[in-house]
Amino acid sequence: MAPRESDSRIRLPAGKYTLPKVSIIQGSGSGHEPAHVKIADLAARTPQVSECHRISGEDCFLLKLHVPAIADLEAVLDQFLRYGQTHSSFVVATPVPPRVPTAGP
Repeated sequence: MAPRESDSRIRLPAGKYTLPKVSIIQGSGSGHEPAHVKIADLAARTPQVSECHRISGEDCFLLKLHVPAIADLEAVLDQFLRYGQTHSSFVVATPVPPRVPTAGP
């Protein structure tokens, strides 16, 4: 099957390249100033952050980080701990690959 013009994925041989570990970080801000503003600013300046979302609920933000190894996560998290607590999860599988959402039926 020939690639479509809109395809932007590259297939790499398994095991040949070390890909970054993906971590999902949720956290809550603390202090009197709006922590979400400082967190968003820090996320924009942090190259390991690929996504930053302000969310509802007990936590106020969700970040998607990419680091070469789990051990490298600590230094990135320490920057965000200045503004509140964080909770980390690691992506172990992606059963639904990223896609552009479409309208329902």
